[in-house]
Amino acid sequence: MHDPNFYKNKTIILTGASTGIGRSLAEKLLAIECKLVLVARRKELIEEYTVKFAGRKDILVSGCDVSDRVEVEALLKETETRFGLPDILILNAGVSLGEKYTVLDPEATRKTMEINFFGVVNFVHPMLQPFLKRGSGTFVIVSSLADGRGYPQSAAYSASKAAVSIFAESLAVKTEPLGLKVITVKPGFVKTPMTDKNKFPMPFMISAEKAADIMMRGIARGKRVIRFPAATSFLVALSNITPFSLFAAAVRGKGAE
Repeated sequence: MHDPNFYKNKTIILTGASTGIGRSLAEKLLAIECKLVLVARRKELIEEYTVKFAGRKDILVSGCDVSDRVEVEALLKETETRFGLPDILILNAGVSLGEKYTVLDPEATRKTMEINFFGVVNFVHPMLQPFLKRGSGTFVIVSSLADGRGYPQSAAYSASKAAVSIFAESLAVKTEPLGLKVITVKPGFVKTPMTDKNKFPMPFMISAEKAADIMMRGIARGKRVIRFPAATSFLVALSNITPFSLFAAAVRGKGAE
């Protein structure tokens, strides 16, 4: 179980609150006395949240496009006006648009990077100086265990997550001595609408609810990197040090599209 007292009375921004891990995190945070900004790109979920939480002054629901720097800055200003400077940013928004084995879609590649990478950067850049001036603040940046190698059916996704992981690590090196906390989250396979589209084996898959519990516990404990599940993390660590020829032979698709 996570420690609800850690989150109590804090102002928290959660992106990617529409489905999967984000939705499970939202449900858990809504049960805690905190000020919560839910960012979701799906119009139907925004409407659902807006109706459900109408009248609650501790919740702000936004359809902000995380890949749009101007929209993000407007949301951050609205958050500060309403709740004050946030304490925790959980930057969870992400997409995996799917790739054919033999085809790379340039538009899908660009969109993946804009959401997965710049959807993090667009929040970090405007919040960094206010956090440093205050001397506190937590960035929780969701990457993936797929950040370490070039998997043939997720070139854009893995590349975007590699960028996220390196950016988060650099940010941690730079800012942790100055009072900030940077936590990188690296999930393996979690049952979500995103993974439901995959047509390859996904061993050791866990539920979004369990993933959210692991994240909330790790955030409260201040872990630098949160990896899960353990079995997948171990196998990926081995994969990351495997010579290219062996790795490529293992992951080249059978029945590739």
